[in-house]
This record gives sequence, structure tokens and C-alpha cells, in this order.
Amino acid sequence: MRFSMTPAALLLATPLILGLGARNAQAQAAYTWQGPTLLSAGLNTNGCNLRVPSATHSGSLGLNNIFVTVQNRGTGAVRITGETELSGNNSRKTGSISGIIQANGATASMQAMTPGGSTRDNTTLRVRITTCVPYSP
Repeated sequence: MRFSMTPAALLLATPLILGLGARNAQAQAAYTWQGPTLLSAGLNTNGCNLRVPSATHSGSLGLNNIFVTVQNRGTGAVRITGETELSGNNSRKTGSISGIIQANGATASMQAMTPGGSTRDNTTLRVRITTCVPYSP
């Protein structure tokens, strides 16, 4: 059995096919939490001077991870751990971060969690640095 479409059927099917491609592209769009959608006080204790300027996610919602950017404004390298919480759209999800950040304005992107849910719109990401200790390799 051979399948064929008439030119009229192809014209009718084109918007549907293109629409599915656009929906997939929308699911793959990058998302950034910053400003009022990213809640973090950073950390200024134990000789640490940390700031969390942004967090990002790209790819489909069930795959890939949210990455939190942490900036070290202190004079020495540090090892940190922290907790993350994504809330909004009647859901809440938690994760954690950990890593080493070099000194003097260096930044590190730390993997937190997959966002899950149906959308990242109207969500808030909270980041709380729980420990920060000097690090020497």
C-alpha cells in the first residue's frame, strides 16, 4: 500500500506540521531567573562574599537541569553548598548545589535540578547558600 497526498491536502496539513515544530521550539527555548524571579541573599559570612546573579534552563521541561550562577567576590577560593527551591504554577520542587569557586569575581555554574512541571513561566527560584569554607587545592 502506498500513501500519497494531493497538493490540496499538503497545503491544509502544512500549518499543522509547522505548528508542531513551533511548539517544540518553544519547549526548547532558554529561560532565565533573575531579578524578582530569583530570590537569594548571597552570603557574607565566614570570610565569604558570594552573590547569585542568575539561573538558567534550556531544553525540554522534563530533561536538562537548572544551572545556578554563583559569583565569588571574595579574595580566596571557596567551596560552597546550597539549597534551591522552584515554586509556582501550583507546584514546588527542591534541589541542591555544590562546588568550588575561584576568587576575585570568578563565577561558577552549578547544576541544581530539572524543573519538571508544565511551564517555567510565573515561577520563582530561591537559592540559599548553606555553607561556604575556604578552599585550597
